[in-house]
Amino acid sequence: GVSIITPSGGVGESPIIRIRGVSSITSGTSPLYVVDGVPIETGNISYSGNVNSLADINPNDILSMDVLKDAAAAAMYGSRAANGILQVTTKRGKLGSKPMVEYNFNQSFSQPNIWPKKLNSYDRAYYMNFAAKSDGLSTLPFSDDDLNKFKDGSDPFGHADVDWQSLVLKDYAPQQKHNIKMSGGSETNNYFVSLGYIDQGSLYRNDSHEMQRTNFRLNQSSVVKAIGLKTTAQIDGYVQETTHPYTSTSNSYYNVFSHIQNKKPWDLAQNSFGDIYAASDNPLAETSKDGGYLLGKQKVANGLLAFDWSLPWVKGLSLKANGNYR
Repeated sequence: GVSIITPSGGVGESPIIRIRGVSSITSGTSPLYVVDGVPIETGNISYSGNVNSLADINPNDILSMDVLKDAAAAAMYGSRAANGILQVTTKRGKLGSKPMVEYNFNQSFSQPNIWPKKLNSYDRAYYMNFAAKSDGLSTLPFSDDDLNKFKDGSDPFGHADVDWQSLVLKDYAPQQKHNIKMSGGSETNNYFVSLGYIDQGSLYRNDSHEMQRTNFRLNQSSVVKAIGLKTTAQIDGYVQETTHPYTSTSNSYYNVFSHIQNKKPWDLAQNSFGDIYAASDNPLAETSKDGGYLLGKQKVANGLLAFDWSLPWVKGLSLKANGNYR
């Protein structure tokens, strides 16, 4: 079987694909990706950062996907295919077909599967007093006056009641996808052109964390019938930009979400003027656009040139050659 898992569901997160029977010792656990007959690198590549070959392909460009394992995989690529092969074939135009243009748009929203509700200031203070009484302590953490002020909100800065989760995070993370493609062909030539755009937002309420990616692809094939020669030229790639807020105490989901959970509801988030309160581990400050940020940019291009020559004077004999650049 094949398992596909998205580890965190974060912005720009690539899926992890595993084919049953992982057997590589030194080459990781990912399968070998083969796109249009060319093996593609996956992982941390020095010139472009972390690359996932399948995630970087526009889904609208994929014609078919095949999974090979064990002997079938080893026979083609040897030890490189110890974890199996995921073969991807991209779309092409049809010979003798009329030009066709198609546009697709998709709007989606995602949210966490589990969204625990935190106690407000009054309930937390009440149960802290209850726990102290149960332990036989003579001095309680909060007085009756404290409880009343938490409950009626009469002292918003001395006895605050902050819902950190709702203050910092949205209920849904939006995502937009646009794709336009054109295909067609004559008796000796076919082509497929596509352009895709993804705008993925995050759960951060101030929209300080997002990813934009533009994918492009051109597949073109020509046939010289007189000599039995078929040529194929392809170019594809993407340009991606990701931003995430960065401060001295936070630069990742782990920091932001842990600080949201650890903050007490009576900790101040903002002062009386509406400015973010200068306190340690304040997730509102950590996700603010006014602080620093991490900017990730990737520009990846792939080129393929292939020749398939069926020798006209030797029936059944053909010569194939291809070159790829990334």
